[in-house]
Amino acid sequence: MPPQPAPDQGVVTNPASLDVVEVAFALLEQSPHATLWFNSHGTLLYANPAALTLLHLAHADLNHLTIFTLQPQLSAATWTERWRTLQRHAPDTFQQMLRTTDTTLVLVTTTATMLHHNHQPVLVWTLEQCTPPSDLPELHFATERLDTLQMIRELFAGMPIISYLIDPQLHLIALSNYMAERFNVLPHAVIGKPLDHTGLVPEPILADWHTQFQHVFSTGRTLQVKEQITLADEVHIFQTARFPLFDERGAVAAVGNLSTDITQSRLSEQQLRDNEHRLQAMVQLNQHLLRTEQTRVAQLEALRTTMNEISTELSLPVLLRSILERAIRLTGGIGGELALYDSKHNVLRIMASINVDAGFEGHTQGVHEGLMGYVARTRQALIYDDYHAFAPLPAGYEQADLNRGMAAPLLAGETLVGVIALGVDHARLNFTATDLELLQLFADQATIAIRNAQHYSEARRHAEEADILRQAGAVVASTLDRVAMLRVVLERLAAVIEHDSASVQMVRDNVFEAVAGRNLPPGSDGLRYPITEADPLYPVILYGEPIVRRVVGNERFLSSPTFDHINAWMVVPIKVHRQVIGVITVDSRNPHAFDERDVYLASAFADTVAVALENARLYEEVYHLATIDGLLQIFNRRRFFELAQQAWAEACSAEQPMVAAMLDVDNFKRVNDTHGHAAGDQVLRVVAAICRDTLPPDVIIGRYGGEEIALIFVNTTLDAAAQIVEELRQYINQQAVPYDPHNLYVTVSIGLAAYPEHQATSLDALIDCADQALITAKRTGKNRVVRWSSDVPILLEFKEPHEYLNTIERDHEFSAKELVLLRRMMDQAKLSMDYHRHIHELLHAFDATLLGLARVVDMRDQMPGGHTEQVANLAVQLAAYIGIPDTEQPTIRRGALLHAIGKLGLPDTLLGKIGTLTHDEKEQLRRYPKIAYAMFNDVSFLRPALVIPLSHSEWWDGSGYPQGLRDHEIPLAARIVAVVDVWDTLRRDRPYRKAWATDQARAYLEQQAGTQFDPYVVRAFLQMLAEEA
Repeated sequence: MPPQPAPDQGVVTNPASLDVVEVAFALLEQSPHATLWFNSHGTLLYANPAALTLLHLAHADLNHLTIFTLQPQLSAATWTERWRTLQRHAPDTFQQMLRTTDTTLVLVTTTATMLHHNHQPVLVWTLEQCTPPSDLPELHFATERLDTLQMIRELFAGMPIISYLIDPQLHLIALSNYMAERFNVLPHAVIGKPLDHTGLVPEPILADWHTQFQHVFSTGRTLQVKEQITLADEVHIFQTARFPLFDERGAVAAVGNLSTDITQSRLSEQQLRDNEHRLQAMVQLNQHLLRTEQTRVAQLEALRTTMNEISTELSLPVLLRSILERAIRLTGGIGGELALYDSKHNVLRIMASINVDAGFEGHTQGVHEGLMGYVARTRQALIYDDYHAFAPLPAGYEQADLNRGMAAPLLAGETLVGVIALGVDHARLNFTATDLELLQLFADQATIAIRNAQHYSEARRHAEEADILRQAGAVVASTLDRVAMLRVVLERLAAVIEHDSASVQMVRDNVFEAVAGRNLPPGSDGLRYPITEADPLYPVILYGEPIVRRVVGNERFLSSPTFDHINAWMVVPIKVHRQVIGVITVDSRNPHAFDERDVYLASAFADTVAVALENARLYEEVYHLATIDGLLQIFNRRRFFELAQQAWAEACSAEQPMVAAMLDVDNFKRVNDTHGHAAGDQVLRVVAAICRDTLPPDVIIGRYGGEEIALIFVNTTLDAAAQIVEELRQYINQQAVPYDPHNLYVTVSIGLAAYPEHQATSLDALIDCADQALITAKRTGKNRVVRWSSDVPILLEFKEPHEYLNTIERDHEFSAKELVLLRRMMDQAKLSMDYHRHIHELLHAFDATLLGLARVVDMRDQMPGGHTEQVANLAVQLAAYIGIPDTEQPTIRRGALLHAIGKLGLPDTLLGKIGTLTHDEKEQLRRYPKIAYAMFNDVSFLRPALVIPLSHSEWWDGSGYPQGLRDHEIPLAARIVAVVDVWDTLRRDRPYRKAWATDQARAYLEQQAGTQFDPYVVRAFLQMLAEEA
């Protein structure tokens, strides 16, 4: 929203940002016409006082009102289409109904026009209330055209002061109703007449007014005067400003007059100064408006186009070269360089170079050297005529072809990101100040893209480093044998840092002892030697910082022939509580073998070793064993009940809500029987880990017994807890449990009970209610969340079918009671059979309909018959192969049948096009996943399957669409369909190519694993095909 003037600020705003729209906005505050401003999302940006009165609004309402509040029946799609129509055909006039805040409906005539404020489109509605006829007219859009001058005319009419507009022929073209009343004239009787024929101007001052208006028209400058006018035989003193209004060519289109009666009111000196400042601002505006607007539009249009081209690129090298190319094209330069600032070494690193003779890409230069160094130090953009004036020059730049040009810093706030320098052709004049301003604007925007790419690169690097640390931690936790553990650590270190030999040496009694080594000469293990100040490792012990020798000198211990192979080495300390207890040494035959990343990784391994060797953690481990379940790594039963009892007491005393949940793994016995108890333990570990990692930190999590996990939600309502555990259930349902040779998939059932809703009188009673709800969830189909209710105990009284059979298997005649029980069982069995038969028929019909739709999609997409059906078959087959439960496979089949259904919403010309798609066509094609989701989202039965059509076009590396998901953010079912869809497509003839051979398609899947596809799904699919073959 633009800054709103205070009520006493009149019609003039800040001169630094004033334009025609701002003039109009300032006048709105005094206008009797209701005016609303909206952005493209329908958010209400501004409402003037007249609008507040008409719609019964308060200023507080403006923070949350939208067009959909005023027109609840309006859909987002209709609003978007109306916005686009107004962009093409605005202004328009139409009638519509608006709802006020007290739900009253108001019929208004609306004039809509599009303006630009702060370079963003703004929709302006001017409203006039109508008396509704018996039959409301149909809403329509007229074709009446308005412009900004017309808008200002209308605003002048509503001004509560003497205000009017004069055209170049000194004809009156607008006046305020207030003025017409004061001068006792009718507006329609005087508008259009020469000023001296209107009777508005007293004869004695008519000539002065003519002269003043002619002066403003000829000079384009505002006049300020104090004048006396006789009204109703009384002399009034007016403070008057006559100012020009310019058209798009910079010519004065009209002169406005604002006269304030100051006879009775004594304005303070501050108010007078404020008015003078505002009037001066209007003078400055009208003097520079045309030039400023033309320059701004050209610059912003060029920047917008350029930034759209580079804003989505995340590869830093590609982005930097693209930025330099576009900067050269944008400014008309012939070449240039772009350097990034390395704050650690205080140097500039040349990352991109175009048409510079020497080609310095990849080189570094100090910030005290050359043109770029000067710009980096001063943080100022500049135009230069002699590159050699920026001595000392970096090495090799004496002949660089950048003798004239301009340069600008790349700044993120106060942080220097880099410098961009451009050269100009010797045959043309040097860059201008306008060119420099454009370059600085471009540099500011390009810096954002660079920072985004840097953050992306850093995130990926951090992920890799985190995985390395995780692997190292797993190695440390895998054995209690210290020497064996250290040797394994050295082997894992070799996988991430290329080197020839390495060792772990511990410090004991001022002596180094080599306790583990890799590729060391025979006899090195167990080698001991005293630590002296001459030893090259001594600084590591003294200061606790790594040392890197990229080129080996004459270190004493390296002078032996045993170490002749070493030409570069690195030492990192192993520290516990800041005390160096040992070192890891890494050696290489190659000079300059190690860089900062190697130091970081080696230090990470050293930290891991330090953690494994630190004896001070013994107490923490003992405490851990006393309170944490050894298998699940959550609270054991005793500690859980201690914490839960405390939470219960606090909930009762503070009258706060509390929820107990019981979670149990479905079909857990079958997992143990089928895969062994080790697999069952792994399932429990993964489920417990998911609970720890995904539930809120204040949830108490404990092992209740067997495969049951108990949860206590403190100060949490039943609805909130139910939502949390439902999300937990769905997440567990989608996660793979890693277990050779295949991953396992499990579901869980959860029972909930709440205090005080369920009137439990103790913690045990609350947990018992949750356990009853859990049993109900198990009996009613599993893989669900059930809340305790009064019906739960009744349901539990019904026995399982086999228990009834045991009851009625007798040798003697049935009693009357047993016969009644048997009849009830038969009735229930019949109802159940009828219900399941109807459900089966409905599902069969539903699936047949989906199959028919899939065949229609194949025909429209010119896909050989049976493609979608084959994709569904392969998806279900692969899901079963990797261990997804049978209950989930029908959902996967339905999602696979719908995976391309969104293409029904695309034109045939796009689907049938042979050849390269344009950018707009590609963007249109990328919409079909969302179209599919929108088509069936209201069908609750299909909603679980919609993750497949919505997400099967996502890529493992995050570069897919429509949501840019990556890795395990993509649902597993969608990852499965992505692989089998591409496989079957490649194996079929298309209009633009022949079907690929099996080996060729297999190679493509393997190539795209880790980029487009989940590597695990690709391996499982190809293994499944190999086993079938």
